[in-house]
Amino acid sequence: MKNLQLQSVLTTGFSVVTVMAIALPATAANITYDFTVTPDFGPLLGESYAGSFTFNDTNLIGFGEEFITVDSFSFSFLGVDYTEADGAAEEPEATFFDGSFLGLGFSEDDFSFIAGFLDLSEAFFAYDLAAGSGTGDIIYTQVPDQKSVPEPASVLALLAIGAAGATSARRRQSA
Repeated sequence: MKNLQLQSVLTTGFSVVTVMAIALPATAANITYDFTVTPDFGPLLGESYAGSFTFNDTNLIGFGEEFITVDSFSFSFLGVDYTEADGAAEEPEATFFDGSFLGLGFSEDDFSFIAGFLDLSEAFFAYDLAAGSGTGDIIYTQVPDQKSVPEPASVLALLAIGAAGATSARRRQSA
């Protein structure tokens, strides 16, 4: 009878830990992307511009369409350094669909970053200047994060697994 109860407790505990591990993200991290804009149409054809942005992925659930507000944004364009505070009507947002990064969404008076609809390869850059308008490709490169912080639920899950294992081992020794 005790064996059956122990198996039941361990099975239930393992099931709860498994569901937590699947449902909750393992880490909360600041994600940084560097990007390069290369106009392929219009008066800026052949030029190249660079920037970066960072966001925290804590609220990213990986399902459906998601927009995560960017914490910091920097972009050098035509001799002007732009930041997240320079948006015409919106803050910059990292766009995701089912957990896949689709690009940056951000507009300023002279330019816009447009995220892809279903794929990152669809993302592009558009500009409208006195000299004319045009579009360009964007290449995003994720910068590896060295400081991922474990989520509290992940730590609790690991502690629960350890406690269940210790209890099981102790009961085996006393039997």
